[in-house]
Amino acid sequence: MRGWLQRKKFLKDLKDLLAYTGEEDLLLSTEEIKRRESARIIFRNMYRYWQKKKTERKRLAATLKIQAYYRGRFVKHSSFVNALQLSQYPKIYFLKEQKPQFVKILHSQIAILQQENMTIDDALNRIVEDRKFETIRVEEPDLFEWKPLPILQFVMPTFGKKTIIRFNKSLELDKRKNEDFTLRKFLYSDNPQQTDRMLSKLRKRNYNLKMSNLKAQLATRKKKTFLDQMVFFDKYNDFLVFEGPSVKLVLSILFAILDYNRTIDVKEEQQFLCFFEPLLERAARITMIQQNIRACLFRRSLKQLPIYMII
Repeated sequence: MRGWLQRKKFLKDLKDLLAYTGEEDLLLSTEEIKRRESARIIFRNMYRYWQKKKTERKRLAATLKIQAYYRGRFVKHSSFVNALQLSQYPKIYFLKEQKPQFVKILHSQIAILQQENMTIDDALNRIVEDRKFETIRVEEPDLFEWKPLPILQFVMPTFGKKTIIRFNKSLELDKRKNEDFTLRKFLYSDNPQQTDRMLSKLRKRNYNLKMSNLKAQLATRKKKTFLDQMVFFDKYNDFLVFEGPSVKLVLSILFAILDYNRTIDVKEEQQFLCFFEPLLERAARITMIQQNIRACLFRRSLKQLPIYMII
């Protein structure tokens, strides 16, 4: 037993010595050496295959990241084209006070204007006063902060906290005809049919109602309102609009505006604010709904209908 343990210990020491010197294959048989070499070949090929797959995964991940970066960059700088419907409305609205800045930006686009067979004078002639919208209040260009995203830079001036836009409701008193002022067209309440029923009830009760006096009173009110509008009529047409002959020219100008807003000194110059017709129409509709709701609430708060006050 002791001899067997001693031989086993010697064998272990021999293996450790050969392993230390790198000659452990001296104890292997021919079959074991073949199996070891085959295992090395299999391991080498499997390692190469694993390295190849790892490289492909890294390349695919890098490709996806590059694609995501450039797609994001493209969407970042071009998403506003569809959002603002520039293909349908190739127009740029801006404030009258910022016309010198817009002219300066136009001069930087002479090459694009030449491609459109236009001169700088032709481009300036396309700047006209807008009469579709009224600017009750807009964002201050001095206080407007630069936005890194182009779509925010173009949208926020229209939907700012201080901006109030409405449709132009000017009467054009020099062109509008003096329509006949009838009793049925004068709304005493929210429902004209209800007004007619109220008048008919008053007549049936033999109420002392003279239509001539009522019409005279209404005519006096109409004349006073007409004169007030003539005296205090004010225009809020603070917009100028540039309508380009093509979307390409409008896009070129918009990118030039983005570069201008990004490179100016905020302490010395103003941000150039752009407005667009679809956004202005939406803001004007919002203002109109708010005004109608406030008017409805005011009429409901009245203790006495205007018809009784007039009679």
